[in-house]
Amino acid sequence: MVSHVLRPLRAFAPSYFDDIFVHSRAEDGLSAVDVHLRHLRKVFEKMRENKLYANLKKCVFCAPEIPVLGCYVSKSGVRADPEKISSICSWPTPKNQTELRQWLGLANYLHKYTKDYAGLIQPMSSLLKKDVAWNWRPEHQDAFDAVKKSLASAPVLMLPDTSRPFHVACNCSWTCYPTLHECPTSQIARRISDSDARRHDISAAPVDRSTRRGNAHGAGKHKPGQSW
Repeated sequence: MVSHVLRPLRAFAPSYFDDIFVHSRAEDGLSAVDVHLRHLRKVFEKMRENKLYANLKKCVFCAPEIPVLGCYVSKSGVRADPEKISSICSWPTPKNQTELRQWLGLANYLHKYTKDYAGLIQPMSSLLKKDVAWNWRPEHQDAFDAVKKSLASAPVLMLPDTSRPFHVACNCSWTCYPTLHECPTSQIARRISDSDARRHDISAAPVDRSTRRGNAHGAGKHKPGQSW
């Protein structure tokens, strides 16, 4: 309902279920604040026309940074929620498949902040295969610690500017392929499946995956790719 009502305003007021995120920048000689107030007025008018009501206690106005789906977004970029990172980094060593799945569920949510995430978790992923006995070895602990260390220094990701060219750096191995949208705006990695491993053009897989991933990055004018 909310997304349908605000569709004409989605360029500056995207929504997710009943959450509305209004973002503005200076333009046409107006300050960012003036543009933001203009955007807010348009959103409020649409809400009034359709009898939609906001919960004032949950509203945040004219903020330099806002929480969005487990991340914090500002003009500087997108950073991971510190509480989520703390939960992942303080998690004790898993003692069984259930605990490992729970931890990976949290870590997977923040995978775009970790370079070569799929490669890092590959040793642990092997423990989740069907009919594999649980045997936590040093290589699993090393992988567990490596993911924690990477997330503890998670970078601030740049916001994509779809009016400018995108440069995508890719790599490929027989276990996974990572891709990096430079500056970066995101880091993507995927474990190589059995069907992927049979492809004759496997080195092109990360480029294909990256260009198809997400509307925001796919909307750029030109996306030169580099694969090695």
